[in-house]
Amino acid sequence: MISIKNDFIEASIHELGAELQSLKKINGENLIWKKNEFYWNRYAPLLFPVVGRLINDSYHHKSENYVMKQHGFARDCTFEVENCETDKVAFRLIANEFTLKQYPFYFELILRFELVGHTVIISSEVKNHDEEYLFYNIGGHPGFHIDGNLSEYSLDFGGNFQTMQHFIEGNYYSNEAKPINLTNSFQLQDSYFEKDALVIKNVPFEEVCLVHKKKGKLVSIQCKDWTAIGFWTKIGAPFFCIEPWWGWADHLNSSGILHEKPGILTLKSNEARMHQYSITLH
Repeated sequence: MISIKNDFIEASIHELGAELQSLKKINGENLIWKKNEFYWNRYAPLLFPVVGRLINDSYHHKSENYVMKQHGFARDCTFEVENCETDKVAFRLIANEFTLKQYPFYFELILRFELVGHTVIISSEVKNHDEEYLFYNIGGHPGFHIDGNLSEYSLDFGGNFQTMQHFIEGNYYSNEAKPINLTNSFQLQDSYFEKDALVIKNVPFEEVCLVHKKKGKLVSIQCKDWTAIGFWTKIGAPFFCIEPWWGWADHLNSSGILHEKPGILTLKSNEARMHQYSITLH
């Protein structure tokens, strides 16, 4: 476990999955949920090289079939620690025998955590060391601790946004969507999560804040270029996830061919791309 801090906040990240497991104000309470495997066995996993689930947990690439579990393998890999300083740290994962069996690309993934004021900036850099195109998705999945009923919480989107909610059926998108109005006081309720996550694609906002009706603003997530965002919990569970995504799960009618996957990202040989979001404590 690696810990970093500044004058305002501190964070702890485990080398397994480069997973953020603690985030709190100095001498404060941890905002990351207290893991209980009865509900969920993760804290804030990194999703790579897919977000969500593949049809039959597999995909085709160049006439070969590959098996990969939901959300990919990065969350189950041990990262190397690099450039650890008082208020920042970087973790590195490169293609290896384990990854190549399920993902035939020579990638490098660097995950950086940096504390600035009351904010942790989380940056994921994907590099393609292959001679061919690399296809991938990536995302975050932080789970925040909640007390009491979900109905005591709301989301503040910083304005009014009329957008579309995309529905999931058995881990896959059904191609059904309906309008949803996101406001600066969007009341959370269990009914939104009876089947799975509440998912927005083509995200029209750059920040969302989790708010308690008595405690006020708790934590915000900011991102300028997410291609989708998921909100998820389980009924009765003491956590709420706000998930910045660059990609999403397969549709029920997906072809299973990796480069045809909706939302897939592409890197040319020797190309790199950075994805970044931040979490601010209030």
